[in-house]
Amino acid sequence: MASISRMLRREREPSIYGDEELAFQMNSIEDAKTALDNCTFVLNNCKKLLDEAEEVQQKQ
Repeated sequence: MASISRMLRREREPSIYGDEELAFQMNSIEDAKTALDNCTFVLNNCKKLLDEAEEVQQKQ
């Protein structure tokens, strides 16, 4: 998940720092699909961890 976060940070920096045109040119549909898949992976894992933590709390 850390490597996904680093990759997404590198990809979004141009648009954050004012070069929206460059950011648009750098990203293809495949890049967007990969980013979405990676974000979905992270989200699902975070939900799983939160659910597990909640179960542990309920048992205490």
